[in-house]
Amino acid sequence: MHPLTPNRRLLQLIVMLVSLSFVAVAQDVAIVSSMRGKVLIKRASGQTQQGFVRIQLSPGDEVSTSSDASAIVMYFTGKEVYMAANKNYIVAGEKGEDPFLRRLAGVFANLLWSNKPSKSVLGASRGWKEGDKRVIKGIYPSMNALPDPVLRFEWIDTHPKPGRKYEVILRDDLGKIEKSTTVSDTNVALVRTGSAVLSADARHRWQVRDLKSGQQSEETVFSFLTRDEQEKLTKSLGEIRTTCAQDDARRYLLESLLFTDLNMMMQAEASLRKFTQMKPDVVIGHELLAQVYAKVGKFDESIAEQDIVATMLKAK
Repeated sequence: MHPLTPNRRLLQLIVMLVSLSFVAVAQDVAIVSSMRGKVLIKRASGQTQQGFVRIQLSPGDEVSTSSDASAIVMYFTGKEVYMAANKNYIVAGEKGEDPFLRRLAGVFANLLWSNKPSKSVLGASRGWKEGDKRVIKGIYPSMNALPDPVLRFEWIDTHPKPGRKYEVILRDDLGKIEKSTTVSDTNVALVRTGSAVLSADARHRWQVRDLKSGQQSEETVFSFLTRDEQEKLTKSLGEIRTTCAQDDARRYLLESLLFTDLNMMMQAEASLRKFTQMKPDVVIGHELLAQVYAKVGKFDESIAEQDIVATMLKAK
């Protein structure tokens, strides 16, 4: 056997470190999403600590509720385990779990703990000050969108005035106008593309302008999913619906993770809003919704969700 060269030894060391770091990140598989009363966590390592909402759980950890307590353990795949008083539950591992669900579980974990840009975006929404300055900002479509014969455009106007009239202008990436329409006293416009086929291989830009004052938004950029991407999306949604046939709340949560992963923020927002309506006491739903709002520029809505999270965590 030939001795390893320094370069090969270095390569093996790097591979080993990367593998170890991956195991550390992938170790957590669940959280305590809700609890009341005294809850104890006995780690697989033998250490014991008080439970709290959002505490991360690893395979082999044991969750115990006291005589006047209850808790919900939520896996990163959206599966929930309800615990009444005087119950013990040992967190299961990922063995045999569907690879598709594991991928969505990774999205869940990254959104909550590993995604530093998301945290900075939330911080930016906290710095949002409406003040006296009027701001017009395009919201949807943005990032990635589904091609549709009728496109829905949404924007915010921080100081709308009665009788306002807007023009929505859709351009291709070279600046050529593809479509335009005017609406009055609303921040939503439906634009029919008709027989025109907007390219899925190019970016599109749009902005909205107040026809009375001339003030306009900056351009918002988006792209359409390709045919292959749409087919993969349809397949993924089918898998989610099959997995969650008897659990609509879990379905909405997993759909929101899928949409977020694909940067389809309008659909992610819609799914999370349904989830929080069905599960208003689950902190995680409000956290994820706050991130989506902040990412697309709905800062007031993001702050409102962040306040809900703070109030809920304080109450615990």
